[in-house]
Amino acid sequence: MDRRTVSADSHIIEPPDLWVKRIDARYRDRAPRIVSEPGGDVFICEDRKPDRIGTFVTPFFRKEPFAQRFEEGQRGGWDPDARIDDMTVDGIEAEVLYPNLAMRLYGLQDQGLQAACFRAYN
Repeated sequence: MDRRTVSADSHIIEPPDLWVKRIDARYRDRAPRIVSEPGGDVFICEDRKPDRIGTFVTPFFRKEPFAQRFEEGQRGGWDPDARIDDMTVDGIEAEVLYPNLAMRLYGLQDQGLQAACFRAYN
């Protein structure tokens, strides 16, 4: 019998400009975004404490330290071609994909902003 491996809990990292580029213009100045700071890139989402991007773009099983900048992360997290290459190396035929940064959107208090963020994501 031929077996196929499906990952039922894979995660992607959203493009750094996803919300800034795609959100309704009324919310653009409040859109979630990735900002470069001296110590590394952070994800800014309303009044939440900024999240260091390295924990989202670096696989936990790696021995190297977490990436400090978005572009230093695992390309397969945001680049579809690199993702297919990673899946081939790992012997994965299909995946169920979940967001990383977008999960923070559920904590937004402004329902209009939240809805605009979800529309931009989809």
